[in-house]
Amino acid sequence: MTHDYLLHGIGQWPSAYAYRYYTHDPYMGIGNWPPLYYVAEALWMFCFGTDRAAALWLTAFIAALCATLIFTALAEKAGKAVAFGAGLLFLLIPVVQWSNTLIMTDVAVAALSFAAALALARYLDAGRALDAAAFTLLAALAMLTKGSAFFLAAMPPAAVLVSGRLRLFREPSFWLIPFGIAVMVGPWYLYAKRFLAVGWDVVKPAYWQSVAQLGVIVLTHIGWLALLAPVGLWSILRARPVPGIAVVCALQPIAVVLFLALAPTPNEPRYLISALPPLLVLAAYGVTAVVGAVVGKKRRAQLLAPCLMAAIVVAAASVWLFRFDRPRTNEFRSIAEFIVGNTNPVYTAVLVSAEAEGPMIAEITERDPLRGTRFLIRPGKLFAHMNLFGEQYAAKYHSPAEEQTVIESLPISLVIVRRNPPADAAPHERMLRDAIHQFPDRWRGVRSFGSGDRIYDLFAPAHTSEMSGQQLEAFLMDLLKGTFHPKP
Repeated sequence: MTHDYLLHGIGQWPSAYAYRYYTHDPYMGIGNWPPLYYVAEALWMFCFGTDRAAALWLTAFIAALCATLIFTALAEKAGKAVAFGAGLLFLLIPVVQWSNTLIMTDVAVAALSFAAALALARYLDAGRALDAAAFTLLAALAMLTKGSAFFLAAMPPAAVLVSGRLRLFREPSFWLIPFGIAVMVGPWYLYAKRFLAVGWDVVKPAYWQSVAQLGVIVLTHIGWLALLAPVGLWSILRARPVPGIAVVCALQPIAVVLFLALAPTPNEPRYLISALPPLLVLAAYGVTAVVGAVVGKKRRAQLLAPCLMAAIVVAAASVWLFRFDRPRTNEFRSIAEFIVGNTNPVYTAVLVSAEAEGPMIAEITERDPLRGTRFLIRPGKLFAHMNLFGEQYAAKYHSPAEEQTVIESLPISLVIVRRNPPADAAPHERMLRDAIHQFPDRWRGVRSFGSGDRIYDLFAPAHTSEMSGQQLEAFLMDLLKGTFHPKP
């Protein structure tokens, strides 16, 4: 949407363009997430295209950037070989691997927040205003990527207190940090505050139970490297004054966990990727500390530490290869190609499959020359009420006949249904399937795609409304008004 706005929509008010775009391609969170990643992705698409591969290369680039930051943090003190291994380990962590196959912001938040932490470490060591400015900028960019980066707001005062560098509280550069972040981040969050809570009706465990759950998730994903992290922390805490890198790498995982336990989001592993780079830095220091303690001689330790890190990387890579699953066949690509390639008739309004709304909308939108003008309609919005996570479900209609009436009251030209809905299919999905069976004279079979128990049938309603495109857009705008204009 941002790419298309920069290409075709300049001159229109951004929110008005977004509202209209959402009525056509309704699978994005308007206002729930800040705009930075959207803009970065749009600019990337201008250079490399709008297809899935191009977007995934951006994710890969950001992950590689985060690994490079880990290398940079370690190269001078721990050695380049150990630093390189730590960067590779970040890329092999299961939750990072999983996130690198998706278009999500969590790895970007991890990269920006760790870069901010490194700037804060330099500020603790040298007290330079330039490093404070770097932290301010990077922290603001992280917060403008996703709200989960707000843990960074607590890092400067906590780091100053823990490190004992209380003199920094008297420096103007320290107080420019909260001011600068507020100036850069505040306008967006003030504008988007009415959207932030829409759909986030998450029931979480008690606070300290959440802290425990999140902590276990972190430790699970770095495995027994968690044992090396405190060893590495102890080894660098012995230096005087205490290095800033030790302070920020110890504080950041704690800040991430404590903040996410408060946040109204599920306790998902992907939110904790920001805690992993500092822990890997400490674990790498732990590798050098263990080898030094066992071998004794500094020269020999410098040779053996890379060997131990290499063994850890090989072990991690072996686990990854053992767990690797090839993605299943993209069963929606052929459906999308049929819809966008069909010109007689042109399917101007498509009701996508209820159990695969997101994948189908994404697949069609990616390759659609009519993107932003074809209507892709979500059954979950048309026939039901639910939050962003599919929870608090309530069906709007209670019989196949009612859903049939709704379909015929709209100018829907194509309906996609799964032939055999899964056992946990929502009521509105089953009722739509039943309507097609109960009123066969009101439907015309178009085509089927898939195999086995995942077959999708495409039907054209025999009777549709004469409603114009503008009227349908207004109807969908009204249908989705809870998303656009939530109650205070």
